[in-house]
Formats: sequence, C-alpha cells, structure tokens
Amino acid sequence: MVPRGSKVELKNGCRLILSDPQGKEMWTFGSNNSELAYGFVNDTGNFVIVDSISRKIWESFRFPTDTILPTQVMEREEEINSKISETNFTTGRFQLRLLKDGNLILRKRDIPSGILYNVYYRSNTCDDTSKTNSGLQLIFDESGYMYILKESDQIFELNKKDALPSKLYYQRATLDSDGVFTQYYYLKNPTGNTSWEVLWSLSKNICNRIDGTDGSGACGLNNVCSLDGNLANCECPQGFSLLDPMIQMEIASLISQTCDKGYDRDRFGFIELTNIDWLESDYVRVQPTTEENCKTFCLQDCFCVVAIYSVTSPKSTCGVLPLGGVTDQDPATNHIEQVYK
Repeated sequence: MVPRGSKVELKNGCRLILSDPQGKEMWTFGSNNSELAYGFVNDTGNFVIVDSISRKIWESFRFPTDTILPTQVMEREEEINSKISETNFTTGRFQLRLLKDGNLILRKRDIPSGILYNVYYRSNTCDDTSKTNSGLQLIFDESGYMYILKESDQIFELNKKDALPSKLYYQRATLDSDGVFTQYYYLKNPTGNTSWEVLWSLSKNICNRIDGTDGSGACGLNNVCSLDGNLANCECPQGFSLLDPMIQMEIASLISQTCDKGYDRDRFGFIELTNIDWLESDYVRVQPTTEENCKTFCLQDCFCVVAIYSVTSPKSTCGVLPLGGVTDQDPATNHIEQVYK
C-alpha cells in the first residue's frame, strides 16, 4: 500500500518507477540496460510495458493482488490475497491459490508471520491416479465465465457460462477481506445510481466455514460473525471495542480484571448473549452441569472472561474462556446460551 499522491513513471525508457509524494522510490522494474518503450492499459484493464519491438516485458495481470479480471489466467502455484479491509490495501488474512497438485483452495493466513492455516474450501480437482484429470489453470474468460481447466482439456465450472451479457456489464472477481471469493458485476451504461452486485461466491456461510481452530475466524479475534446475505457482518460483543476502528474485521479488545490478591468475584456479573459460540477456545470444559453452576465456575476463576453454556449436546456443557483466547463466533444457528462476564 502506498500513500495518496504517489505516482508511476517510465523514466529514460529503461525503468518503471513507483514513488511516494516525497519522491522516494517504493517499487521499480527494469534497469539501465532495459529497453522499455512505453506502457498502456488495454481494454481488459491489464497494464502492459513493451520494448522497442513491441514485445511484452511486464504486465500487471501476472501480479494480481486481491482481484482478477476477465481474460486473466491463474497458473499453478499462483495466488491472490485479500486486503485487510475495504480501505486498507495491506495484505490480509485470506488466500486463494491454485496448488501444484491442481486443487484450487481458500485458506487463512496470519498477517504478522505469514503462516498459512487450514483450508476452508477445496475444489477437489486433483487426481493422483491420473494427472491429466488434475487442474492446470484457473481461467476467467472475457465473457465472465470462470472455470478450472484440467490437463485433459476438461472443465470444472465455478460459475455458469453466459450468466451475464458481457457487453453490458463490467465484471471482477475479488477475494474479500472476510475470506469470501466473490464475482461482481456492474452495468456499463447505468441510467441511475448503481453499484457492484454479487453474481456468485465461494464459500457459502463463511461464518461457519472459517472457525477458530487455527488462527481466528472470518471476523478476527473476539468478533461476532453473522451473515448479511453471503457476506460476513462483524460486530464486537457488548463491552468490547475495536483496537482499530477503521478495520472492522480486527481484534476487539476489552479492559478486564487481573488475577491479583484483590480479585473480588462480587465485583462482576454477566451479560447474556444467545445463539453464539466461541469454537475450540475453552480451556476448561465441565459436563454435565447447569447454567447457574457454569456462571459460578467462571466467577471463581479470575482468568475467566466468557462462559459458554450449551444445551444442544447430549449432556449440558459449560466451557470457560480466558481473555485473549477468544476466537470467532458462529452465527445464530445453534441453540447455545452464552454468559459473558
């Protein structure tokens, strides 16, 4: 991500330079020995640099970020990564990648370390018994048709062919900041106010597909994830606030009690939320038990911030969670009563 006011220049016919408003070079392509003649953006949105005999030297379609456009092709071991938020273009927490074995996957990544976590979508276009039946390329053709082309020239469809008249609509496919890979369309000649609309997306019910088993879920640490159509709607539970209000899918933080000699359980009560769960995050689990006993267990433990009382399991269960160990929540799909300290 570069600051507003940055610019791209082709200097001396040999180097393409991206510089910030103060003139500091942020990125460069080429060298003093290069023969770069000119650059242009074609009708598909591809920015191309050519040499003196019109050969392609560099093109933006070979280096996608979070979006691919019609006519763009993703080869094996290529990827796109989500951005952190709608306004922050730093690399985010999700990745779409065509693996060497031919599978197209969606997976989580840790922002500070870059560690890759579990896969939450897999195309299953890998065939160990016949490599010709494995995926070779992800193709987004000029009509907006997206599919995985196998080595055998067979097609694995991601959307339906001719779903939209391409002459009437702009199209793009973006890995959004909530981990959903979505194809959008936009009317080229609108008569009134219009916006990008959703044609199709992967993966469905993102709040459930991305849990907190490894890393955090669709909304980040401590956020409640619910669905708005097929998109994630992220909110902090009562008592929490975002560490960075500009990034909705971030860490919701809470100033809480400490475990010192002055800890007094009588200072604390509970805010009750229903139909919410923090998956795989409890450090103590008790069953069978009652809701009142679950509250008591939490109050007796100075590290406890959340107690989850579940009435759907064969035996009523109480899970105790610490501050900072809380992960993403499921939307209201399970009958779970949660008490929040």
